[in-house]
Amino acid sequence: MEVSLILRIPYLIFEGDSLILRCQEKNNHSLTKVTYYKNSKSFSAFNQSSDVVIPQASLSNRSSYHCTAFKNIVWKKSNEVTLDIHDPGVILLGQARAQELQISKFWMEDSGLYWCKVETVSLSVSKQSRPIRMSVMRILISGVHMEVQPHGGHIMEGQKLVLLCSVIGGSGTITFSWHRKDTEASLGKKIQHSLVAEFVFSAVRESDAGKYYCTADNNSSLIPSHSVTITVRRNGKDSLAVGITMALISAFGLTVVLLIYFKKQKKSETSVDGDLVYSEVWSTQQGKEDAADASKKPPDDKDCSVTYSVVKKTETLGDSTGNSS
Repeated sequence: MEVSLILRIPYLIFEGDSLILRCQEKNNHSLTKVTYYKNSKSFSAFNQSSDVVIPQASLSNRSSYHCTAFKNIVWKKSNEVTLDIHDPGVILLGQARAQELQISKFWMEDSGLYWCKVETVSLSVSKQSRPIRMSVMRILISGVHMEVQPHGGHIMEGQKLVLLCSVIGGSGTITFSWHRKDTEASLGKKIQHSLVAEFVFSAVRESDAGKYYCTADNNSSLIPSHSVTITVRRNGKDSLAVGITMALISAFGLTVVLLIYFKKQKKSETSVDGDLVYSEVWSTQQGKEDAADASKKPPDDKDCSVTYSVVKKTETLGDSTGNSS
């Protein structure tokens, strides 16, 4: 026999939701003496078409339901319908009510117990899932490497110098530290959730030249890098200034030495004893020899040479001889 009476219930019901049961004829004709049954037992009856409303569904409402009614004078019965009440503490994947929390990066300090909790809008029902313990395994530090900018480690005094410390592998909080090899003292430290860190000399000095290295530590292993040599050259302007200063000092010193030398030579040549009889100065200019004339302007050094002549007395009586030098 064709069943024309239908019992309608929601497809998905969670504990605490409002539940409506509706008994109706297939073509929506008016019904009389409508009766609702739970597990084949009557629990609600009406003289005409009417719904059964359960304000807050509970797990106890999980049962088999059907209804009966009269259409005119014909008695009709619906099919059995099983009502399932879902626990809101259980996440149903693929359902509209399912929610998720994504943690993009899970660190060592995130280890612990996790659970979820749901409540109805009216707060009449609250459910909590079983806790799950999450444990994070720490990855040991590996592949510690240090490089410098500018590349090669050759830098002018006063420029910016960057020491980059990186690791290939490692998890958790990593402590980066930079050291100078001759002192071993730490120049600086950085603690961060990153595989790369940098230490900066804003203006490098000549005294900063030397060998440097870095270390990385995540409380499981401390690994040092290879060392990098930094050479610092003087600024070009400073070098030029030093060169000019040294040249001026050398020129001044040479001038003083020459002045002292010529002064001694002049004193030696003009010191003549009392036996002097005759002296004269000759100059040779452009291939000609002329006697020096004090009234005329002396010729330029580049155009002439000077000859000094001195005549002295001799020891022989009644005779004099001119000696030229």
